[in-house]
Amino acid sequence: MGRRTGFEHLLCYCGETGNELVRHSDRAPDRVGLPKRHLMQAKSRGGRLVIHHNHPQDMSLSLVDILHLVSRPGMMELFAHGHDGSWYWAESHRRRDGHDMVLHGANALVKAYRQLATRGSPLREELAPHLLNLALDYSGIIMYKFQLGQSMITSVASVSEDRKNWLLDCVKEAIRKERQIS
Repeated sequence: MGRRTGFEHLLCYCGETGNELVRHSDRAPDRVGLPKRHLMQAKSRGGRLVIHHNHPQDMSLSLVDILHLVSRPGMMELFAHGHDGSWYWAESHRRRDGHDMVLHGANALVKAYRQLATRGSPLREELAPHLLNLALDYSGIIMYKFQLGQSMITSVASVSEDRKNWLLDCVKEAIRKERQIS
């Protein structure tokens, strides 16, 4: 449906029974949310929601996606499916401080991106969510798996291993420091 409309669409089902709970679209190309009646289930520890949604831009799970996942105990798993065949999956480790750790990691990544841009070697913006999610996985905040589409494979390949490791280290270090404080 998303390929036809260009909008994000969501499918939510119960992770225990496999029963479909809702199909929904906000009719927007860059966001979709759970309807209010299902949002309460996502906020409840008893909810066992598995959510699939599409990303027309073929990008990884966004910062907002990950923040919802780590702060809503009823969300078991979250998938994003690109229109190019890519897919991204995450599950939260349910850390009490997960929300704060995600924000500190994201802020560190933004600073690192700015630093590279100032040096005259900016990175493509679509890489940021993927790199953040890799660092969050490494830091034990989420489990993250993916299959990249061709455009992301090209973007990732355009970044040297040293630069990629430097970016990931910036994020991991910010998360490590925040853990020591909290």
